[in-house]
Amino acid sequence: MARLSAALLVGLLLTACGGPPADYQVASGSLSGSRAAGIVAWYGTATKSFQVEEFASGMTGMMGQIEVQGPLHLVCAGTFIGARPDGGWLFDVFLSEPQKEERQLRQLPVLDFGALRFPKGRYSVSLTQPAPNSPIKVSLDSTVDEGPDAFTGIYFNPGCLARADSAAQRRDLVGRDLAALAKVVAQLPGGSFKTAAGAAIDSTAIDFARGDSAAAASDQDALLALTAAQPPSSSKDVISQLATECAGLIRQSFPGA
Repeated sequence: MARLSAALLVGLLLTACGGPPADYQVASGSLSGSRAAGIVAWYGTATKSFQVEEFASGMTGMMGQIEVQGPLHLVCAGTFIGARPDGGWLFDVFLSEPQKEERQLRQLPVLDFGALRFPKGRYSVSLTQPAPNSPIKVSLDSTVDEGPDAFTGIYFNPGCLARADSAAQRRDLVGRDLAALAKVVAQLPGGSFKTAAGAAIDSTAIDFARGDSAAAASDQDALLALTAAQPPSSSKDVISQLATECAGLIRQSFPGA
């Protein structure tokens, strides 16, 4: 009976402390100047998405960035906030080595990228800012795909922009973004902004099709300037993200393209 009670106690403690979530990954290391840094990522069963956090010492209020590579290639950026130590672990003896590593990272400034949704496949997540060539990375498996946004056909991840891995993919992604922009603008109420935005999208498509990337990117810059002057709205946010991504894709260059 005493042995049973001890086992029950251990089970209760483990439940209270919480085991690692599905596809839980931790990686840490040192950057230049012996600064500690790392990535913590896991799959959230409730949100059906990956949660990714970046940590780096001395980075509060500064920009950070990760690169996600796989079936979908993303660069995600944001601003570090102060450390958020996790007080949920009462007894270190019950922690796995990755959990102990995470606990140390949580003493550092953090950048939380929130819920990231990808198509199914294998992905690597690398820390690229503040250290562009950092070896700190984790690998994730996306096994549940709820699909892209039904209206635009795009996986929206705030703070993240798609990147192309080939000239052909760049062409496809630019076409996808322009089609999505046209849909969003088309459902806006009539007015000067709708007219000017539609014209900028059409000009981008024409300039990009004839191989004038500089003019096409400039068209998207003009759309961004027009959008910035509009009052806050969800449509404004979507147009800004799509136009920023589209301009970045257009400016990508590939040998022989």
